[in-house]
Formats: sequence, structure tokens, C-alpha cells
Amino acid sequence: MDGTPDNHILLVNGDAKDMGRILLYTFTDNNPTTGTFKVCTAIDPVLGLTGRGRRSADRNDYIALSDTKVLITGGLDAASIPQAGNYIAVVFDAGTEALNGTFTATGAMNTPRNSGTCVMLNHGKVLIFGGTDANDNLVATCELYDPAANTWTATGDLHTPRDRAAYALLNDGRVVIFGGKDGSSNVLSSVETYYPWAGIWLQTGDMIHARTAARAALLADGDVLIAGGQDSAGAPVAQAETYTPLTLETDSTSISASTGGSVGYYLTAGSGNGNRNYLLFTGVSGTEPGTPLPGGKATLPLNWDVFTNIALTLVNSPIFQDFMGALDGNGNATAAFNLPPITGVSGINMYFAYALNKPWDYASNPVSVSIDP
Repeated sequence: MDGTPDNHILLVNGDAKDMGRILLYTFTDNNPTTGTFKVCTAIDPVLGLTGRGRRSADRNDYIALSDTKVLITGGLDAASIPQAGNYIAVVFDAGTEALNGTFTATGAMNTPRNSGTCVMLNHGKVLIFGGTDANDNLVATCELYDPAANTWTATGDLHTPRDRAAYALLNDGRVVIFGGKDGSSNVLSSVETYYPWAGIWLQTGDMIHARTAARAALLADGDVLIAGGQDSAGAPVAQAETYTPLTLETDSTSISASTGGSVGYYLTAGSGNGNRNYLLFTGVSGTEPGTPLPGGKATLPLNWDVFTNIALTLVNSPIFQDFMGALDGNGNATAAFNLPPITGVSGINMYFAYALNKPWDYASNPVSVSIDP
């Protein structure tokens, strides 16, 4: 795996018989077929100490933190119980011939888990999601590891606990997960997206084909290719599909007129648009053909109507909170539509989209929110 010097491959795993050993495979002349193995310092995940541990770190997930440091998380001890107290970083010194490596315990995770999935985020922290608890139940909780502080903090939960989901890290820093299996072994088609700057997961659609154990790859145009995996009968899925991330998402698609409520909006315009001014528009007359923006460089995917004018007079009021402002340096922002209890609007579909100005050259995708009774 990554996280070792050139021409070295680190093998991390083991059951109770293997005593949690770490193996280092070394090869020369850039030919990995002619190498040799050596046993490095073993893991003791219970004590968090260097040495030949009494228990194994079975089925850990791990990720490279740098050229020489590897984070190993969770796993099972010899009693098959997920470990929370001693998550360790493995450090190999490329300047020494021995390359035995040393272990340093991190702060304890908030949730014991086995077979979680680690993703290195753009800001240098590690996201871990999924996995199972001590009772072999899937967990919805997710956490962030900060290598600089050597600590774990809780972040937003998955909407659907799942195992064997495919994932992709987008250029803008979001993490998208696809399918997998839920706690009842149902194969999923649902997609969720993690927004690191907001610390939440949003439900962001469904794949055409439900699949588990698939693979996802980020393409050059920013779309994600999902291929392979198994269907609900365990048969291979032959069809591949692509997923196009959206630049405007909501945390709900409906709101009650009788009780009122709130809908959150998440704007992701990319770092190339960092610090630019935005304006979030709304209307009730659909999205086609849309409204050309000043200068003719972009079209807002909303049909301008009386409600659009009314909403503009209330921009940044408690109802249309943060509908106008500036994106952060990475091109992100949040807004909220806070509807008080109201009569006479049930059954209306509201449409939302934002544009960037100075110049008006960028428009997001539209989203809709229904006003229910």
C-alpha cells in the first residue's frame, strides 16, 4: 500500500494467529515480482505499544498520511471485538536500513468499528465511515482524524448505514458514496454526499442499478464512473454508469405549510469561484426555458415570475436566510429557507438556483422544494 518509501510495500492485517504482524515487502530495480518479505514491529492495538502484541489488528482499514506514515484504524481484537481505544499511526523511517517502523497511539475514536472506510480529505484530515460495531451491526456514525492534533472528532452521520459502498473524492473536496448493503443485507442504489465544510451527509439521488462492492473513479470532467459490483442475487453487474455531482443541493425536498419548517441549501461552485458574490433565486413557474442573466454569458434555470420579485425584496430576511452573500475561499456557502406556518400555498412547487455576479457568468443547477399540507 501507499505510505512507505519507494520500492517498499506495507502489508497490514492478521488474525490472532498472526499476532497482528506488519510485513514489509522490498523489491529492487522497480520490479515488484522479485522482492523479499521481512516482519516488522507488530501491533498491540489494546495497549497501543510497540512490540509483538498480544492481540491482532484484524481487518483494519488504513490510509497513507504521508510518505512514511500510515494510519491504521479499528479492526477486531483476538476476542473479535472492535477496538476504539488505540488507533495507531505507523511510522517508517526511510533513512534507516532496518525499516522496522514504530507505532504511536492516536486519541481514542468515538465509535468502536471494524472494516470502516478511510478517505483522505483535501484539507488533510481523514474521514472514516461505515463498518460494524461489537454486535456486528452496521454503524451510521462517522469521524474525522486530524493528523496535526492526533485527535478524532465526530461528524455527521450517514442517512443509511451501509457496508461495501463505493466512494469517490471529488475535486471540490466532497466525498460521494454509492450503493453497498444495509443492515438487512439489502443491496442499495442510494447515493450520499459528504460536505466537509458543513460536516453533513446529504442524500443525493440513486444509481440506475443497485450494486454492492462496486468501484468508483473520478473522471477528468468531474463526473464519477461507477462499475462492477454485485446485485441483490449476488450476480455481477455488467452495466456501468456515470454520476454528475450537482453544484446546488438541499437537505430536504419538501416543507409543511401547516407547521412550517426549514430547508438547507448547500452551494458548491468550486475553488475557482472562491470569494465571489452569489444570489440564490426562487420562483414557482418551472425551470424552462430559464432566464438569461445580464451580459448573456449564463442562463438561470428558473422562469422569472411575481414570486421571484417578492423573494428578492426579502433576501437575507429570516425567511430567505443568507440568500445573498459571498462564497468562501473554496467556493462554498450555505443558505436556508425558513417557512413559518402559512395557509394558501399547499401544493406549490418552488424552484431554486443561484448565480454568481460581477460578472453574471455562472448559474447552478435548479432544485425543487414542494410545499405540502
